[in-house]
Order: sequence, then structure tokens, then C-alpha cells
Amino acid sequence: ALMVLAVLPVASFAAEVAYQANEAKELKRWDDIWAVLDPVEAEMMAAGANRAEVTYAVYKAALNCPLIDEGSITDLSDNEFSFTTHGMWGGYNYRVRNYTKAPARQTNQALNTEIVETVAKVNSGKGNTPTNGAVDVLLVGPYYGSDSSFTDQYKTEATSIANATGGQRVMLSGSQATGPNIASNYNNKAVVIYDSHGNCISSKQTSYLDLTSSTGLTTSDYNNGWAYNGGSFYGIDGRYIQNHHSGTITNTFVWMAICEGMKKEGKGTTGTALLAAGCSGVYGYSQSVSFTGDYKYEAVFWTQMKNGKTVAEALQVMKNTYGVPDPVSGGDAYPIVMSPVDAFPSNPDGAQTVYLDWTLFAEDEFTVTAVSNNTNYGTVSVDGYTITASPKTGYYAAGYTVTSGTATVSQNGNIFTVNPSSDCTVRINFAAKTQNTINFVASGTTQGSQTAYTGDSITLPSTVNVNPNGWTFAGWVGNQVAETTTKPTYYAPGASYTVTGNATLYALYNRIEGGGGETVYQLTDHLEDGKNFIIVAEDSVSGTTGKAVGNTVVTNNKYLTPVSVTINTADNTVTATNTNLPKVVWKAAGNDSTGYSFYNAAVGKYMALNSAEVLYPATTGIIYWIYDSQQRLDNQVDSEGYYWLSYSDGSDSVGTERYTTSKATDGNVTRLYVETQLGTTYYTTDPVAATPTYTVTFKDWDGTVLKTETVEQGGAATAPANPTRVGYTFTGWDVAFNNVQSDLIVTAQYTINTYTVTFKDWDGTVLKTQPVNYGGAATAPADPTREGYTFTGWDRAFTNVTSDLVVTAQYTINTYTVTFKDWDGTVLKTQTVNYGGAATAPADPTREGYTFTGWDVAFNNVTSNLIVTAQYTQNTQPTTLLGDVNCDGKVNMADLSALSAYLLGKAQLSADGLANADANGDGLVDSRDLPVIYQLTLN
Repeated sequence: ALMVLAVLPVASFAAEVAYQANEAKELKRWDDIWAVLDPVEAEMMAAGANRAEVTYAVYKAALNCPLIDEGSITDLSDNEFSFTTHGMWGGYNYRVRNYTKAPARQTNQALNTEIVETVAKVNSGKGNTPTNGAVDVLLVGPYYGSDSSFTDQYKTEATSIANATGGQRVMLSGSQATGPNIASNYNNKAVVIYDSHGNCISSKQTSYLDLTSSTGLTTSDYNNGWAYNGGSFYGIDGRYIQNHHSGTITNTFVWMAICEGMKKEGKGTTGTALLAAGCSGVYGYSQSVSFTGDYKYEAVFWTQMKNGKTVAEALQVMKNTYGVPDPVSGGDAYPIVMSPVDAFPSNPDGAQTVYLDWTLFAEDEFTVTAVSNNTNYGTVSVDGYTITASPKTGYYAAGYTVTSGTATVSQNGNIFTVNPSSDCTVRINFAAKTQNTINFVASGTTQGSQTAYTGDSITLPSTVNVNPNGWTFAGWVGNQVAETTTKPTYYAPGASYTVTGNATLYALYNRIEGGGGETVYQLTDHLEDGKNFIIVAEDSVSGTTGKAVGNTVVTNNKYLTPVSVTINTADNTVTATNTNLPKVVWKAAGNDSTGYSFYNAAVGKYMALNSAEVLYPATTGIIYWIYDSQQRLDNQVDSEGYYWLSYSDGSDSVGTERYTTSKATDGNVTRLYVETQLGTTYYTTDPVAATPTYTVTFKDWDGTVLKTETVEQGGAATAPANPTRVGYTFTGWDVAFNNVQSDLIVTAQYTINTYTVTFKDWDGTVLKTQPVNYGGAATAPADPTREGYTFTGWDRAFTNVTSDLVVTAQYTINTYTVTFKDWDGTVLKTQTVNYGGAATAPADPTREGYTFTGWDVAFNNVTSNLIVTAQYTQNTQPTTLLGDVNCDGKVNMADLSALSAYLLGKAQLSADGLANADANGDGLVDSRDLPVIYQLTLN
């Protein structure tokens, strides 16, 4: 037994050594993983990649990292993703990893290493609660000294709270803000404040407080999801505190000034765990909150808490002061409280009604009794130290009287807050309201009346029944106003009016004459070249105030300064003081296609963008904006049009409101107000109706406006000069305009012109006459004929008649062939001759034994083809012998041969011998003459 007992410590020590070795090995996996992912992030950042591109590149590297559990990567977005390694939870978050800026200026170099800073106790006798009397404040600031975004505001506030409770401020900053230190310092604290970054992992359904140190975080913490490894930052949630604190957490209120502490995906896990650990209430934000927005909330809330208010009361004052969500960034960061009476909302991204009555100080309990001075006038109810008066109709809570005991009472309408110093009775004094009559008069005509009690509000009429021509109903005034150009103070139509007594309200009218009067900046939905604009962020508008883009930068940072302007919702205009106006007027130059530049004359600078995509006024780096359909000024920096003119809350290190550029997820709707010159505006409650006027528009047949004239009712318009129309004759106007009773359009009337088309023959003979409308076509008669000629058409076109026409038939003269032949058929000449022309004869031909006597037909008036043959007479011989064919004075066989040769076509008879060759005297020289000549020869 002794030996066994002796061995036990050794075995226990050996187990611890083995555990520590395995723990170190497992935790080294994180170093190995980030050794893979960190260079990818650094490379993408150096290349100027945007957040989504960097995140996706690291995500791809994680997919290929064998140290990351397969299939464990979840929650991928443009900003982050989560994963596990051997079941230990961690992930990548661009926003947190790259949020830190230059180191903050430190007034106390020992700040990062001091765990406890003691402040002077105030012996006020006040405590947190009677049950544990906790008075100390724990401030957790992991990024103090490394991120200039974190100011001294919470250090000052935590000290102030501790002074109020009479306790100490315990501060864990920098690397001393470790998980174990935070958990151990939770005990016996009145207030715990997280002043850090935060993030939410939806797959783990929890939200984390971000730390700069992993000291004390174990594999068990990572495996359970109570801790988170982000490489350059780490996180713990409420379950870590619940499972690691020792001692007692009682009635502690936790203020988490971190992003996403109450995000919907976190399911309220952190708040639930802190409540289970003993905290009385937990405050956080549903989304990423701006530093300056949280600072505004914090200042109001803790001022109220130090004044003795409950959490519910202080929170309501905070919301009444700044509204929800985040009052600076205009994002979706809603303040959320979890407590035993405030469950995690089903929709954290909305306004929450809080019921937690936790107070910073313990209170003595006194009984407050409330009574009414007359229950017929009103009744009362009491809840703790709050009395609610319920006046009956016609009565109001006029005041109070402490009838027994001692107390101070404050009244806010029907709510009375009692601060007793003993049991007391407070009587609420109801009194009858005075009933009043409000009469309404428009241009001397009664418009009815309303009755109401003094102090009540009524809604003024939004319209009147009297609307004199030329005047516009503008609102209501308490006194009559003679016509003036000075704008009086008045109530808008339909406005709320608080009744203070009997009154008569008069309808105020206005009219505008001419131009060149008042210059205003009116809301518009588009940009225009050469126009001046004031640019206001929609998210900066609260009631009647807003922020317009200024012409300087915030401190030394290159972000355009927002300048306060006044929003006038009645007429959709914006105004600025004389000092501020030059700062916010920008002249647009460009077009809707390529965009518009913005120039401010007061500083002579354009709205420019530097290489870091930050706005500043300059003469270089000018950017061109397009006003898109979602009313955002897109500067077209990249192909996706990611970057818009955006109103920022200043959480990027400047610590003030400003204009900058944002990506699509952070874009802000922007209002444009264009500079407009109005005419002179006149105001009066007694308008004189102007004679109605109407517009008479004279138009030509094709809609062309010839003249526009304004005419008083019953008057006559003056027509323009008679218009002309080619091919038509003006005949007058389509409607009368001598007694104008409404707007008129008067259109010119015309009749179409008609022209005569006369068809004539070559000699002037009229073939046809036809009337044709302007632009019409005539019909030609049948083709005419002319002796010796061929018809070829008409001398001009007649298909588009625009004047009187004479159309004459056209011809070409016929030609004929004249052929001159000799007596024997020989062609002497061929000649072409026009109809009626004369041919020219060839030289006179010759024929042996004959004399040429002319031509057989005339050819001086040629009307057809001709053959003209030469004519001869036979020469006379001294002795003529019948049969002497060859005319040798003999009739012999030679004549028979001559005649035979002639008849065979082998010889010709002389002219003289032709008649003698007709031996038989029949008038022909042919084969019948052969026998005769032969006989003569024989004889």
C-alpha cells in the first residue's frame, strides 16, 4: 500500500506532463495554420485587393490546408469564414484583423501591464445592492495602446462610475486582457465594460469578445467553442466566463461595447451564459456598431444610471436622445438588453422594449401612496415611485401636493416621479381644462371652426374652399397679412397646432412673379451639367437637420467634412448659414453617360479620390459620379461600381462624422438639392383674384407652333401672319379665338391647289386638257400620229404636278433610202433621205450609142424608199438598116453573132443598134429577132 501511495504522485505528474505536451502540440496547429494563411492575406493586401477578394483568397488557401478539418469551413461571406482544426474552433475575419490602426498616443506607458488601477473611494454610503454590496468596475480593453480607434472615453467613464459607487476601477488592457484574467475579475463587480472589437460565428451560435492574447486559452476551450482563434486575434464568449470564473458573480451589469454581441446568429448565447453565471443584465449590439455611435449612447446611459435611474429608464432616455439604430453610422446596430425579464428578442435588428429595473445604487424602500383630488376629474395609479395620472375628458393634471411624509416630486405631463425620504402620500390635483374655439377664415370667408382644450393639439385644415385665381394656399397665420414680399411665420397645411386659447387663424396665400428672385436649393432626382448642388446623406437627416458634403477634410485625414444644414420638408428645400453655404455648394460638370465632376468654388478644388479610394478636395484625381436609380452617387471606381459617396460614422480612426466612399453593403442613399432661382414671392391673407388667363397656341397643319399667346378670359388672341404651305392655299383657322374661355389650340386650314395640264401635238393642236391636284398625276391621251414621223413620248413629266403644265408630243422624223441605178440595173448611188427631203443624184451616167436624158422618177420630196433609174435616147445613124445590129451598115452574120451574144449576156448592143436589133419590129430585142436577122442575112 505504501508503495502504491508513493507511486501515485509520480503517475499524476507523468499524466500532467503528457497532457501539457499534447496541449502544446495541439495549440501549435494554430501556428502552423496561420503560417499558411497569413502570407496569402498579406500578398492580397499588398496588391490592393478589396475585402471580398482578400477573404476569398484566404478561404481558398484554407480549403487546401490539410491542418483544417475537412468540411469544417462555414459562414463564408465577403468578410469572414470559420473552421475547425481537430475540433478546435477558429476562423478568419477581415474586419477585425485589419481594423487596427496606428498605435494610440499613451499618457501612461505602464497602462498595458497594469491589471488593477485603484481610484479614490468616495464614502457616499451608496452601494450596488443590499445583497452583495459590489461597488467596483471592471474595464476590459484588449486593444488599448495598439489601436487608435479606442479613445480614453471608457477609461474616464469607468472611473466616473467607480467614483459614484465608491469603488475601484479594475482595468485589464493589452496583453493582460486574457481569458483567465477577465474571468477571475468578474467576481464582486458592480459593472463590467467590454471596450473592444467583437464578432459572431453563426455556425457556433455565439458571439465573442475579441482579445489580442491567447494566453490561458486551451484546446478544451476551443473544442467547446467558448474560445475562438483568429490568428492575429482571439475571442471568448459568455460560456467561457460561466465555466472559468471562481467565486461569486452577483447582480453584475455587463456593458458590451463590441460589435455583434447580440447578433441574431449568436442566439443570445453569450448573454444567456452571463446571466446563468449570476449577472443581472447584459447590454450589447445586434450588428457592428460605430465607435462614435456607441460613445453617444454610453454617455447618456451612464449619466442616467449615475443619477439613480433603472436600466429600462436610462435606456429609454438614451433612445429618446439619439434614436435607434446606431445614431452615427445609420447601420443596423440596435441596442439590446438581456436580463431575467428581457429575453433575447426574436428579431434583435429592431427596437426593443426593455423592462430591467436594475440600478447602480441600492435604494431604501419607502411606500408611496397616490390619491386624486377628485375622481370625477381623474384617477391615479402608482408603480413604485412613479405615479401615472389619468385625466378624464376636459381635465388635466395641474400639479401635486405631498399630503403626508416627505418627498420631492417631478412632473412630466401625466407622469410624476417621486423621490421619497419616508413613506408618503402624494395627491394629484386635477383641474378642468378651458375649452377654446379656433376659427378659420380664408380670404374673408369662414371655413368652419374646431373646439379644443387649452394645451391640446389640433390638426389644422390642409385645404380651403376659397382659392383665388393666381394665388396658392400656403398655410395658416394668427394675424391678417397685407400683401408683402416678406415671408411671415406660418403653420403648414395639416400641421399640428397647440391650443393656448380662443383664436382665429387666417389662410395665407402666396404667388410668384417673374424670375431672378430668391435662390433656393430644391430636392431633385438627377444631375445636370453646369448646375450647383448641395449633397446631403439620407442617413444623416434627423428631423430638420442633416449633413451636407463639405469642401475640406476632417482634421489631417482625407475625408470630406460633413457640414450642418437645415432640411425643410414642407417645400423639399435645404438651407445653410451664410458661413456654411460656400462650403457645401458643388458645381456639376459632365453628362449622364460618362458622369459628372464636382467643383467647389470656395476652395477652387474638385471632389477627388486618392489611390486608397479616400475622398479629398484636390485638382488632381478628379472622379466622375453617376446618380443611380437607388439615389446613390456612384464614382465608377471599378467595373462593378462598388464605391459610392457614403456618409461614415468616423469609426475608421478619425472619430467624427464624415463623408467617404463605401462598398455596396455600406452604401448610403444621398439627397441632391439643385440651385434654383425663384421669382418674387408675394404673401397675403386677402388675395385679389387675378383675371384668369389662358394660353392660345397657333399651330400649322403639321403641328409646328406658329405663336403662343396668353389671353385674359373673354379676350381675343391675335393671329400670326397667314402661314404658307407649298401646293395649298391658306383658308383660315379651325376655331374662333375672339372670346377665349379656356386654353386653345388653333390650327391653320388649307385647300389644295388645282392645276391644268394641257396635252398638245407638235403643231399646237390640243389633244387633251385635264385638272390635277397639287402633287397628283395627269393621264396622257392616246399616242398621236404624224405623217413621216414616229411618236417618241412627251416633252415633260406630269406625275407630280405642282403648276399649270403644257405637255407637247415628241417625234422623230422618218428616213428613206434612195437608190440610183443605170439602165442595166447597175447601182450608181445609195442615199438616206429624211421624209420630204431631196436626194442628190450621182453624176450623169453614159451609154454607148445613147444619150442620157434624166431619171425615171422625182426624188426632190422623198416620202418612201425609191429606185431611180437613168433614162437614155438612142443616137440617130445616117443609114439605118433593119437587122444591122452592130451598126456597120451591113446586115450579115456579124449582126447575128452580135445579137446572139447580147441575148446570151456576153455582149452589149450599142445604143444606136438597139432599135435595129428589133428585127421583127415587135418592140422587143429577143430570140425572136434571130430568125429574122438570119433570113435577112441569107437574103
